[in-house]
Amino acid sequence: MKHSESGEPWKYVFAEMRERLLCFEYIKNGSLDRYLTDELRGLEWHTRYQIIRGICDGLVYLHTEKGIVHRDMKPENILLDDLMIPKITDFGISKLLDGATHAVTSDPTGSRGYCAPEFIARGEVSTRSDIYSLG
Repeated sequence: MKHSESGEPWKYVFAEMRERLLCFEYIKNGSLDRYLTDELRGLEWHTRYQIIRGICDGLVYLHTEKGIVHRDMKPENILLDDLMIPKITDFGISKLLDGATHAVTSDPTGSRGYCAPEFIARGEVSTRSDIYSLG
């Protein structure tokens, strides 16, 4: 997957082992949650707008171009590069919709404070679930 607002694997490592590793680029500014605390507030409005716009652009790409629902959108999974451009990361529990508008899962995995009500109630995930999680 290649998009400016999604973290991309930098290298794939294969050795004579059972484990496979993905190496990602180093994202200098860490995760968005670091900038939402009192100790590091004070981002310029232009930067704030750039961050939310980048996250939205990344979600549009995931949803429309790839058919992927992230399922764990939260500040800890948004990394900011040296230009404060957001990168959506941690696709460990993401779901491929395969042309459907939603899916139902019995897997309760997700960050409770960010889960959409329809996921909590019925296990239903859709692109709207990511929008809800975004806030």
